[in-house]
Amino acid sequence: MDRFAQNELDPLNPYAAPAAPTGFTHPAANYEVIRQEHLNHEANIRSFGALYYLGSVVLSVGGAAAMVIGAIRITDGGPDAAFLVIVGAIYFSIGIFQFFVARGLRRFTPVGRIGGSILGIIGLAGFPVGTLISAYFLYLLWSEKGTMVFSDEYKKVLEATPHIVYRTSIIVKIFVGLLLLVLGLAIVGAIAAALTAV
Repeated sequence: MDRFAQNELDPLNPYAAPAAPTGFTHPAANYEVIRQEHLNHEANIRSFGALYYLGSVVLSVGGAAAMVIGAIRITDGGPDAAFLVIVGAIYFSIGIFQFFVARGLRRFTPVGRIGGSILGIIGLAGFPVGTLISAYFLYLLWSEKGTMVFSDEYKKVLEATPHIVYRTSIIVKIFVGLLLLVLGLAIVGAIAAALTAV
């Protein structure tokens, strides 16, 4: 066989044209890798957003009810009715604030991050369960992965990977359940105290 013909069949043919680089990675593939690396962190933050949505509904409805009851008692000349209206207005305002924070957390906006930090810092006072949960929540917001999730770059990642679905971890489900319990007890106690005072 001719020497040049043999070289054409040889994969190590020194006379062959240089092969194209094979290290190129499509941007979409990079987006998928980044999304997979931050998926669990993203899901945990969204879970707290869902929690604050629930808290928003409870506080807003409870606050509105307290204001209505207080207004009725004012017209009837009931004692300390104005106090009930004020307490209801405070709860209602906190509920509205939580709504915007929850929406921001679910969408990974600066409003969600800053507002969530404020609520998380307040939650640290709820020792011991509230302290642990709030500390974990603040970690989610301000860790390296949390910073990435709330960045403008990550918005591009989300837009490029709508097919990737996240699942909430069992740890967050437990934390959320405990926080719901604490929140519910706090609301019931506050309403009971307000009614007793009236």
